[in-house]
Amino acid sequence: TMMWSTASRDLWQHTLSAFTLALTLYFLLAARDKPRMVQFAGLSVALAYTIRPTNSISVIAVTVYVLLAYRRYLLRYLGCAALVAAPFLALNLVVYRSILPPYFLSTRLAIHPAMAEALLGNLISPARGLLVYAPVMLFATYGFARRARARSLTGLDWTLAAIIFFHWLAISSFWHWWGGASFGPRFFTDMLPFLTYFLAYGVAGIAEQRRPVRLALGASFAALALVSIAIHFRGVADERTWAWNGEHPKVLPSVDAAPERVWDWRDPQFARGLRAASINLDVAALRFEAPEGAQVTAPVTVTVRNLGDGPFMWEADLPRRLTQLPAESQVGPLSYSEMGLVADLAGLGVGCHPLGAVRIRAEDGAGWSAVDVAPVVVAIGEARPDCDPAPADILIDGRPQADAGGMRAFFGSGWYDREGAEPDAWRWTSSPARLLIYSPARASVRLNSRPVAVYDPVRSDGPAAGVLRVSVGSHEGRIPVEAGVPFAYPLDLQRGWNEVRLELEAGNFRPVDLDPATGDTRSLSFSLGPIDLVR
Repeated sequence: TMMWSTASRDLWQHTLSAFTLALTLYFLLAARDKPRMVQFAGLSVALAYTIRPTNSISVIAVTVYVLLAYRRYLLRYLGCAALVAAPFLALNLVVYRSILPPYFLSTRLAIHPAMAEALLGNLISPARGLLVYAPVMLFATYGFARRARARSLTGLDWTLAAIIFFHWLAISSFWHWWGGASFGPRFFTDMLPFLTYFLAYGVAGIAEQRRPVRLALGASFAALALVSIAIHFRGVADERTWAWNGEHPKVLPSVDAAPERVWDWRDPQFARGLRAASINLDVAALRFEAPEGAQVTAPVTVTVRNLGDGPFMWEADLPRRLTQLPAESQVGPLSYSEMGLVADLAGLGVGCHPLGAVRIRAEDGAGWSAVDVAPVVVAIGEARPDCDPAPADILIDGRPQADAGGMRAFFGSGWYDREGAEPDAWRWTSSPARLLIYSPARASVRLNSRPVAVYDPVRSDGPAAGVLRVSVGSHEGRIPVEAGVPFAYPLDLQRGWNEVRLELEAGNFRPVDLDPATGDTRSLSFSLGPIDLVR
């Protein structure tokens, strides 16, 4: 548990706090056989408070327990507590002119807007959740539930349960509930002695079950214990788990600057150092803004981050209208590279214009590869800041992508601007052309579209036709296409980003070579009307 990865690693307050609370628990348990031992709990619980102010909860709860269960020894208990409290208060009066130091003032705790998040985060966050970092403690809940069901809960049981519950509320009422640069649920470290008390009842309860249940519970306990050990071993043995807190701010902001990182299951703290490499783009930067009449914007910067622990090489695949400025393509462990993009805005009017998506592919030379995609939008003039970068001529289930429920699709390289009048507009390509599709889960879809024109070097009259090669992942297929005739092609999408490559076997042509009067020097292959991805 955190007793290993936190309390034994540094001079945290939690180290002595947990020790004094464990000592308090020892005296309370010993008092069941020798009641006079309860008086010494006053000494240890008072000392716990001087170490960490949240232990005021334990002071109140234990004092009430002694009052109700050991009233005969209450004065002795208070006398032992006074041996610590008196010099503590006297020192505060001398140093701070107050009975309490600033760190102990209750004003640091309050009901705040993020308290519901804090309550959940202290239990299940991938960076600060007790049940994530010490899942074996689920059996502490089981131990309490068994005693409650058997109606055998004692006054001590209720006292310890109340301390744990109100401690959870207290650490969640602190605005800085994630505890800054630390490993796992640091603020719960103090409660480990009390949690382990109930864990013991949970373990004992396993042996009392019938054989099938006993085997299942025993296996579950062993599995959760091994997971707990493995997680805290990483916190003890691998310094990269601590670097997760923000040692490299140019790669990732510190956890204090961006506390939302505590919910990122793509980069959980305990897993830092296990991945060969991990790619991440700064997608928020891929928005070009220009006044009406501008032709070329200033560059925007795309940051290609390596969130992993091994170097990789990366390359960018850009849609048309974008030009890449030179950038360092080698990214070392926990470092980054910056790429500048310039957009050609010729012919674009006021409004929002999706330009497709930038595709970054990374490799480490040892078999690892990853892809990340950043959609690009141009805002000219009075365009809204929230304009959707998804193109209007790629539909999901016949609907605009804003209503698609997680699936997204963009034009990658090889596509030109949309031409013609609605609703019969089309988009030319040069082969190969790429579609970039994000799917939140594995899915089978049908790509539906209608070719408007197809380059056919054999037929100069009548509807042109050809063969379109379609590939996604390792699967490739061929489909005959003819101008004006709709087609459908099945695609099996993996979870995450999928690249669909469309290539006409006849290749490309230049209109100017067929008719010099056009003056059109583009490299063209086929043109399509709207694309519909039907699930």
